[in-house]
Amino acid sequence: NLLISHVEPRKMDKVVVIPTSSSLGLVRRHPDILLSLNRTDLDKIIENEKNTLEESECFVKPNGYLLYAVFTMNVKEGQNIIKEFLDNHNDYVLEQEKQLFPYVGPSDGMYYARLKKIG
Repeated sequence: NLLISHVEPRKMDKVVVIPTSSSLGLVRRHPDILLSLNRTDLDKIIENEKNTLEESECFVKPNGYLLYAVFTMNVKEGQNIIKEFLDNHNDYVLEQEKQLFPYVGPSDGMYYARLKKIG
């Protein structure tokens, strides 16, 4: 659960969501991630990411933005979560998304999506 008590629902222009992720996007610098992460852990992480996104969206006001970012290259933690979210929330539209890979440029692997709340 998010411990936000000082913000009223539907009052924020922008909400940034960076949930705890598998950190698979950091594997270049931390290869031990591949040894310590198991499927059960990943399923729990994905469920937490979905819940955090759901809990965060209630703070976005109409015509506001929700930015979701995770340090991973795993489609299940990025694109799939956003697709499911959009399927369940027809009051949001995807404005921009990008998957970054560490082998393409001087960055770690990450995914982000910018959603706009319409209406």
